[in-house]
Amino acid sequence: MAAKRNYIPRSISEFNDWQEQAVIKIQDKAEQWKIPETRMEEIVKKNVKWNNMYSRYSDRSQRSPALIREKDEEMQSYQQLLRSFFSEFIVNNSSISDADRALLGLAPRDRTISPTPIPSTQPVVQVDFSIRLQHRIAFTDSASPTSRAKPAGMHGCQIWIKLGGAAPESVKDLQFIATATRTPHTLSFNLEDAGQTVYYWLRWVNRRGQTGPWSRPVSAMVVG
Repeated sequence: MAAKRNYIPRSISEFNDWQEQAVIKIQDKAEQWKIPETRMEEIVKKNVKWNNMYSRYSDRSQRSPALIREKDEEMQSYQQLLRSFFSEFIVNNSSISDADRALLGLAPRDRTISPTPIPSTQPVVQVDFSIRLQHRIAFTDSASPTSRAKPAGMHGCQIWIKLGGAAPESVKDLQFIATATRTPHTLSFNLEDAGQTVYYWLRWVNRRGQTGPWSRPVSAMVVG
Protein backbone atom coordinates (compact mmCIF):
# COMPACT_ATOMS: atom_id res chain seq x y z
CA MET A 1 0.00 0.00 0.00
CA ALA A 2 1.32 3.43 -0.89
CA ALA A 3 1.90 6.09 1.72
CA LYS A 4 -1.07 8.38 2.32
CA ARG A 5 -0.79 11.49 0.19
CA ASN A 6 -2.69 13.55 2.79
CA TYR A 7 -0.69 12.55 5.85
CA ILE A 8 -0.15 16.24 6.72
CA PRO A 9 -3.41 17.57 8.23
CA ARG A 10 -4.97 20.60 6.56
CA SER A 11 -6.49 22.41 9.51
CA ILE A 12 -4.05 24.56 11.47
CA SER A 13 -4.88 23.06 14.87
CA GLU A 14 -4.57 19.47 13.62
CA PHE A 15 -1.39 20.35 11.73
CA ASN A 16 0.09 21.91 14.87
CA ASP A 17 -0.63 18.80 16.94
CA TRP A 18 0.65 16.48 14.20
CA GLN A 19 3.91 18.31 13.57
CA GLU A 20 4.74 18.49 17.27
CA GLN A 21 4.13 14.76 17.72
CA ALA A 22 6.02 13.94 14.51
CA VAL A 23 9.10 15.99 15.41
CA ILE A 24 9.28 14.45 18.90
CA LYS A 25 9.07 10.94 17.44
CA ILE A 26 11.61 11.62 14.69
CA GLN A 27 14.06 13.20 17.15
CA ASP A 28 13.76 10.16 19.39
CA LYS A 29 14.36 7.73 16.49
CA ALA A 30 16.76 9.82 14.39
CA GLU A 31 19.79 7.60 14.97
CA GLN A 32 17.86 4.37 14.45
CA TRP A 33 16.25 5.73 11.29
CA LYS A 34 19.64 7.01 10.03
CA ILE A 35 18.58 10.63 9.64
CA PRO A 36 21.53 13.02 9.16
CA GLU A 37 22.09 15.34 12.10
CA THR A 38 22.13 18.43 9.90
CA ARG A 39 18.74 17.61 8.40
CA MET A 40 17.30 16.89 11.83
CA GLU A 41 18.56 20.25 13.05
CA GLU A 42 16.83 21.93 10.12
CA ILE A 43 13.49 20.38 11.09
CA VAL A 44 13.90 21.23 14.78
CA LYS A 45 14.77 24.84 13.94
CA LYS A 46 11.64 25.13 11.82
CA ASN A 47 9.59 23.47 14.56
CA VAL A 48 10.74 26.04 17.13
CA LYS A 49 9.97 28.92 14.76
CA TRP A 50 6.50 27.50 14.05
CA ASN A 51 5.73 26.94 17.72
CA ASN A 52 6.65 30.54 18.58
CA MET A 53 4.45 31.84 15.79
CA TYR A 54 1.53 29.53 16.68
CA SER A 55 1.68 30.60 20.31
CA ARG A 56 1.12 34.21 19.22
CA TYR A 57 -1.50 33.19 16.66
CA SER A 58 -3.47 31.26 19.30
CA ASP A 59 -3.98 34.49 21.24
CA ARG A 60 -6.97 36.01 19.44
CA SER A 61 -6.14 39.44 20.80
CA GLN A 62 -2.90 39.37 18.73
CA ARG A 63 -4.41 37.90 15.56
CA SER A 64 -3.85 40.82 13.22
CA PRO A 65 -3.99 40.61 9.40
CA ALA A 66 -0.18 40.70 9.39
CA LEU A 67 0.02 37.77 11.81
CA ILE A 68 -2.50 35.80 9.74
CA ARG A 69 -0.34 36.35 6.64
CA GLU A 70 2.73 35.28 8.63
CA LYS A 71 0.88 32.14 9.74
CA ASP A 72 -0.12 31.25 6.16
CA GLU A 73 3.41 31.78 4.83
CA GLU A 74 5.07 29.91 7.69
CA MET A 75 2.62 26.99 7.45
CA GLN A 76 3.22 26.67 3.69
CA SER A 77 7.00 26.84 4.13
CA TYR A 78 6.99 24.34 7.00
CA GLN A 79 4.77 21.88 5.13
CA GLN A 80 7.02 22.03 2.07
CA LEU A 81 10.05 21.29 4.23
CA LEU A 82 8.27 18.39 5.96
CA ARG A 83 7.08 16.86 2.67
CA SER A 84 10.61 16.98 1.28
CA PHE A 85 12.03 15.54 4.51
CA PHE A 86 9.44 12.75 4.66
CA SER A 87 10.00 11.89 1.00
CA GLU A 88 13.75 11.61 1.52
CA PHE A 89 14.01 9.97 4.95
CA ILE A 90 10.65 8.65 6.19
CA VAL A 91 8.20 7.36 3.56
CA ASN A 92 10.41 4.57 2.16
CA ASN A 93 12.47 3.95 5.30
CA SER A 94 12.30 0.22 6.07
CA SER A 95 13.56 0.84 9.63
CA ILE A 96 10.28 2.49 10.63
CA SER A 97 7.69 0.17 12.16
CA ASP A 98 4.06 0.23 11.07
CA ALA A 99 3.11 1.53 14.54
CA ASP A 100 5.44 4.51 14.11
CA ARG A 101 4.22 5.03 10.55
CA ALA A 102 0.65 5.21 11.83
CA LEU A 103 1.69 7.78 14.44
CA LEU A 104 3.22 9.86 11.63
CA GLY A 105 0.04 9.58 9.57
CA LEU A 106 1.44 7.10 7.04
CA ALA A 107 -0.07 3.89 5.77
CA PRO A 108 1.58 0.55 6.66
CA ARG A 109 4.38 -0.54 4.34
CA ASP A 110 3.51 -2.80 1.45
CA ARG A 111 4.79 -6.24 2.43
CA THR A 112 4.52 -7.61 -1.10
CA ILE A 113 7.98 -8.59 -2.26
CA SER A 114 8.71 -7.25 -5.72
CA PRO A 115 12.04 -7.00 -7.50
CA THR A 116 13.72 -3.60 -7.31
CA PRO A 117 16.08 -2.97 -10.21
CA ILE A 118 19.61 -1.83 -9.43
CA PRO A 119 20.31 1.45 -11.26
CA SER A 120 22.28 0.79 -14.43
CA THR A 121 21.99 4.12 -16.22
CA GLN A 122 23.23 7.55 -15.24
CA PRO A 123 21.53 10.95 -15.03
CA VAL A 124 22.08 13.55 -17.73
CA VAL A 125 22.58 16.85 -15.91
CA GLN A 126 22.00 20.49 -16.82
CA VAL A 127 22.48 23.43 -14.45
CA ASP A 128 20.71 26.76 -14.97
CA PHE A 129 22.65 29.50 -13.15
CA SER A 130 20.79 32.49 -14.62
CA ILE A 131 19.29 33.48 -11.26
CA ARG A 132 21.54 35.22 -8.75
CA LEU A 133 22.88 32.94 -5.96
CA GLN A 134 20.80 30.02 -7.25
CA HIS A 135 21.25 26.89 -9.35
CA ARG A 136 18.40 24.89 -10.88
CA ILE A 137 19.65 21.35 -11.42
CA ALA A 138 17.69 19.48 -14.07
CA PHE A 139 18.26 15.81 -14.72
CA THR A 140 16.92 13.14 -17.06
CA ASP A 141 17.92 9.53 -17.64
CA SER A 142 20.59 8.65 -20.18
CA ALA A 143 18.31 5.94 -21.59
CA SER A 144 15.45 8.42 -22.18
CA PRO A 145 16.94 11.93 -22.17
CA THR A 146 13.80 13.60 -23.57
CA SER A 147 11.63 12.36 -20.68
CA ARG A 148 11.49 13.90 -17.20
CA ALA A 149 10.47 10.55 -15.66
CA LYS A 150 12.82 8.66 -13.33
CA PRO A 151 13.86 5.14 -14.37
CA ALA A 152 11.51 2.43 -13.13
CA GLY A 153 12.03 1.53 -9.46
CA MET A 154 14.14 4.60 -8.66
CA HIS A 155 13.47 6.62 -5.53
CA GLY A 156 15.31 9.68 -6.80
CA CYS A 157 18.56 11.23 -7.88
CA GLN A 158 21.38 11.88 -5.42
CA ILE A 159 23.05 15.26 -5.81
CA TRP A 160 26.66 15.63 -4.66
CA ILE A 161 28.74 18.77 -5.03
CA LYS A 162 32.11 20.37 -4.47
CA LEU A 163 32.04 24.13 -3.93
CA GLY A 164 35.07 26.04 -5.17
CA GLY A 165 38.67 25.02 -5.76
CA ALA A 166 39.84 22.42 -8.24
CA ALA A 167 37.51 19.86 -9.78
CA PRO A 168 36.88 16.81 -7.54
CA GLU A 169 38.96 13.75 -8.23
CA SER A 170 36.85 11.25 -6.29
CA VAL A 171 33.70 10.98 -4.19
CA LYS A 172 35.82 11.79 -1.12
CA ASP A 173 36.01 15.37 -2.37
CA LEU A 174 32.22 15.70 -2.59
CA GLN A 175 29.47 16.76 -0.21
CA PHE A 176 26.04 15.10 -0.33
CA ILE A 177 23.29 17.69 -0.81
CA ALA A 178 19.98 15.90 -1.35
CA THR A 179 18.08 13.07 -2.97
CA ALA A 180 15.85 14.87 -5.47
CA THR A 181 12.65 13.02 -6.26
CA ARG A 182 11.66 15.39 -9.04
CA THR A 183 13.40 17.63 -11.54
CA PRO A 184 14.54 20.37 -11.41
CA HIS A 185 16.04 20.72 -7.92
CA THR A 186 16.85 24.24 -6.71
CA LEU A 187 19.99 24.91 -4.69
CA SER A 188 20.55 28.32 -3.06
CA PHE A 189 23.91 29.80 -2.09
CA ASN A 190 25.23 32.46 0.28
CA LEU A 191 26.59 35.78 -0.91
CA GLU A 192 30.14 34.73 0.03
CA ASP A 193 29.83 31.83 -2.46
CA ALA A 194 29.45 34.23 -5.40
CA GLY A 195 32.07 33.76 -8.09
CA GLN A 196 32.94 30.21 -7.06
CA THR A 197 32.52 27.17 -9.26
CA VAL A 198 30.23 24.35 -8.15
CA TYR A 199 31.02 20.86 -9.40
CA TYR A 200 28.11 18.40 -9.64
CA TRP A 201 28.05 14.60 -9.63
CA LEU A 202 24.64 12.89 -9.70
CA ARG A 203 23.51 9.27 -9.58
CA TRP A 204 20.22 7.36 -9.34
CA VAL A 205 19.22 5.60 -6.12
CA ASN A 206 16.50 2.97 -5.85
CA ARG A 207 14.06 2.40 -3.00
CA ARG A 208 16.53 0.04 -1.28
CA GLY A 209 19.27 2.65 -1.23
CA GLN A 210 21.28 1.00 -4.02
CA THR A 211 23.02 3.50 -6.28
CA GLY A 212 23.96 3.51 -9.94
CA PRO A 213 26.84 4.93 -11.97
CA TRP A 214 27.80 8.59 -11.69
CA SER A 215 26.73 11.16 -14.22
CA ARG A 216 29.29 13.03 -16.25
CA PRO A 217 30.68 15.85 -14.09
CA VAL A 218 28.98 19.20 -14.63
CA SER A 219 30.08 22.57 -13.27
CA ALA A 220 28.52 26.03 -13.01
CA MET A 221 29.48 29.35 -11.44
CA VAL A 222 27.54 30.97 -8.61
CA VAL A 223 26.43 34.34 -9.98
CA GLY A 224 26.52 37.11 -7.38
